[in-house]
Amino acid sequence: MLGEPFNVQNDVFEELYDNDEEPVLLFQIDSDEEELGVMWGDSGLLYFCIKKEELLRKQFDKVTFTLQCF
Repeated sequence: MLGEPFNVQNDVFEELYDNDEEPVLLFQIDSDEEELGVMWGDSGLLYFCIKKEELLRKQFDKVTFTLQCF
């Protein structure tokens, strides 16, 4: 949470936002078929991000997400 994304394919922030925006990684969810029974794509990760100013205003309806697979 709130760190740097573990990019599987491309830069997650570049994929979701323009260069002049300050994105924040809220959290990422890894596939875990054995323990949790979830598989995102082909063993991928889900990333939930928001712009810094939207986070400060608690505008969680502005959250974006993307999926990247191995």
